[in-house]
Amino acid sequence: MTNKITKENTGLLSAIFGGITALFILVCPICYALPLLLVLGLGSIVSPFAVFGQWFILLLILISLIIFLKDYKQIKSPIPLIFTTSAIIVFIAGRFLFDFDPVIVSYIAGGLVACATIINYYKLKKICKSCRD
Repeated sequence: MTNKITKENTGLLSAIFGGITALFILVCPICYALPLLLVLGLGSIVSPFAVFGQWFILLLILISLIIFLKDYKQIKSPIPLIFTTSAIIVFIAGRFLFDFDPVIVSYIAGGLVACATIINYYKLKKICKSCRD
């Protein structure tokens, strides 16, 4: 069994990583664990994540953009790139430049990445289907 990246693997990779990015942004696991940690007296565990969390989210979106750039060679559609680039712009502008509500900015960016992932997946699926015919 080889580990070479094929058209099918690339579509799967972009779908998995884009989905993880969108889910991490939209359903932050720390946000749900925080009340339990506070009750247990372990709230200080979250403070390092709070400092580096926004940089981690930005890194995830940038990695998604790189994967979508790789897929662009196959699908020849700029729509996933536009959505992901918009997510980066919204996230940077909302979190660092204008200091908007971080939850709303994160939801908008996560929704854009989720849309980009869905569009990219179906476009790759359509191309791979035509390759088999």
